Amino acid sequence: MIRIYLLLILVSFSSSLFCQEKTQIVLDSTSTFLWDSQTSSWVYDRHNIYSYDGYGNQSENINYQQHPETNLWIGSWRYTYQYNARGRQTDVISYQWDQETRDWVNKERSLQIYNANGIQTKLIKSKWESETNDWIEKEVNIYDSDAKGKPTEVITYDWGAETHDWIEYCRNATSYDANGNPSMNIVDIWNPVYNDWTSGWRYVYAYDDNGNQIEVMHFNWNAVNNDWLRNLYYLDTYDVNGNRAKFTSYSWNAKTSTWIDNIQVSELYDENGNRTEESYYFWNSEANNWVNTWYYLNTYDDYGNQSDWIQNKWDPQALEWEYFSKQRSYWSEKVFTIADTTTITTDKAVVKESINDNFLVYPNPIIDNATIKLPDTAEIKQIDIINVYGRTVRTINNVYSNIISFQRENLPNGIYFIRIRAKETYLKKVIIM
Repeated sequence: MIRIYLLLILVSFSSSLFCQEKTQIVLDSTSTFLWDSQTSSWVYDRHNIYSYDGYGNQSENINYQQHPETNLWIGSWRYTYQYNARGRQTDVISYQWDQETRDWVNKERSLQIYNANGIQTKLIKSKWESETNDWIEKEVNIYDSDAKGKPTEVITYDWGAETHDWIEYCRNATSYDANGNPSMNIVDIWNPVYNDWTSGWRYVYAYDDNGNQIEVMHFNWNAVNNDWLRNLYYLDTYDVNGNRAKFTSYSWNAKTSTWIDNIQVSELYDENGNRTEESYYFWNSEANNWVNTWYYLNTYDDYGNQSDWIQNKWDPQALEWEYFSKQRSYWSEKVFTIADTTTITTDKAVVKESINDNFLVYPNPIIDNATIKLPDTAEIKQIDIINVYGRTVRTINNVYSNIISFQRENLPNGIYFIRIRAKETYLKKVIIM
């Protein structure tokens, strides 16, 4: 299937016509409050501050907690992030605040390694050893991927303190359907007695015609019967816009050979597809009905960024919802540099840039509309327009011609990718303004 990516820049004519910068709205900080029922007011609990590198990647997340007596903000934990030239996360370090030294102390580290195609091959987890003042590796994950870059097997090794060597711990194998969705996931556990892998648990996934996950079946391995036993079943349903409207989990009752209701989540969305309400219930087998547990309310600003998240808890005595916690998010607009990369990793494959003169995009630059002309052999199935954040902002289906025109309409100024699905893979950069 072809995936042809055309890099589009939609901007107004100005002095910054070819400026390699992007304006991005990012999360600056969040404040978390707890509800005080005695004073009927919100009380500060935690505060997070986020920082970013010059390319818009999150580089730091610091969490502070408010001292209950002094009301002073005290450092709690901190994360720092590093990235490679492709924008892939390579190093994550967590810290704890030391009250005695009043400084951050290393805690854990995750180092991610990629091959030349940008596919992850290894994840190394370490813990800080204060006695040696150095990182000590504790866990290694080795990844194996298919030709499309999807992980098919992950083997986890733990460091043996006695053997001073890596010991197999678990193996996670994933298979995919024709659309690239995970269809089965099997986790095996290393058995040192038999010196071999033994089955642990298995997940089986099902999807609708739109690629939405609708079913997940969880099995546990029964070594006595040498067979898989049903354990959990998850069912998702969606509204007409493709938003998940309900999630239900069931537990398997081996005695009655039936699924028993467990947890249910109902979700509502606004006209922009933002989730505004979540209601959580658990099944009361004695009363034979669903019982309220949690209710979440989400609000958004004019740009679609979450501004408030309010958690409510059900009071079974008063038979009403009561506040529990609240998180407020603060956003700002920042200017970042556009990373100059020649390799783009898609959800199907790693696509390297190759100039192809057999298809055109015109006019160039574009103000109101554009036409894409491809060779007759392309057999286009679908066209997606994707922004720099990886979100599909428009999809064109039922393409029956190799000359396609599209309107810019309400696409804001910025950089976009056009993804064309056919048989082979090409990549072409164009500037459209």
